[in-house]
Amino acid sequence: MSRFKTRRDKDYEQWMNAVNALRALSPDDAHRAWAEATHEESMQSWAKSRGLKRSGGHACIKRLLGKACRYNCVLGRGCFPPMHDHCSLWLKNGKPHVFVSQPYPGSTSEVAECIAFANENGLVLRIGTWPAWHYPGAVLMMEYFRRSTEPPITDVAVGP
Repeated sequence: MSRFKTRRDKDYEQWMNAVNALRALSPDDAHRAWAEATHEESMQSWAKSRGLKRSGGHACIKRLLGKACRYNCVLGRGCFPPMHDHCSLWLKNGKPHVFVSQPYPGSTSEVAECIAFANENGLVLRIGTWPAWHYPGAVLMMEYFRRSTEPPITDVAVGP
């Protein structure tokens, strides 16, 4: 028996095979393999639980603010908040609802810059580690909402 699967159900052998395959890797590679295996399902689960659809356009924070992007987003001039990485823009009812950035942890001054950016632009910033899907456990989950569309805190998922 294992610490995390306490019943020998029909999937137990397959589950133990996966555990043993992960054990054969270094801890870092095992974590990366798990992140790779769960990425798409975690992202889709997060979006479905909130009634969101990923924007087909580029992920520019200005779109969340109701402004047109007049910059070359490849260069990131004004398109992203501070500490941005692995960014995406999500729509609710066809309109920009939340801008997600999943950066690797930074300094307290970098986080303070993100908070200041949110305040200056009339946004609410939620920072956590779950339910990040890019590389869970290694990145932050930073969600920017317009104040008028911020969902209640009970809307945040706690697990898969």
